Amino acid sequence: MIHAKLTSDNIDANRESYKGVAKRGAILCFALFGLSQISDMYEYSLNAYMTVFMNALDTSKKDNVLQARLKFITDKLT
Repeated sequence: MIHAKLTSDNIDANRESYKGVAKRGAILCFALFGLSQISDMYEYSLNAYMTVFMNALDTSKKDNVLQARLKFITDKLT
């Protein structure tokens, strides 16, 4: 039971670490989809968004330290 509690706490802490990247990804998503309000020419699909997001993950600098890696991903999404 103690092991389960420690695992749960660890998962919760890691999930909190990713919230900044998730927020930046959401901003990117709404920005891309909001462009269609300017002109129909700027209408993007979910697949286009996923391509941009996955490209940011693939091309951002790698790091073994989670906080540094998340900063690199956030910077790439900006």
